[in-house]
Amino acid sequence: MNSPTRFEFPIAKAQYLFNRATAPGVGGDKRKFWREAMGFESPEAIREAILAQISRLVATASRTE
Repeated sequence: MNSPTRFEFPIAKAQYLFNRATAPGVGGDKRKFWREAMGFESPEAIREAILAQISRLVATASRTE
């Protein structure tokens, strides 16, 4: 199995996840999920958490090959 050598997660995507809102009761309210349910305080925190998790997964996969 080939391991990825790089994973990019643009800050624009994190900003979208952190700021996208919909009317109450309408599905897809990303802002509420990422802020309230997940507890993130900034788009940068979302980006760093995702990149850290991916890095751990890649490292684990590399050790099992």
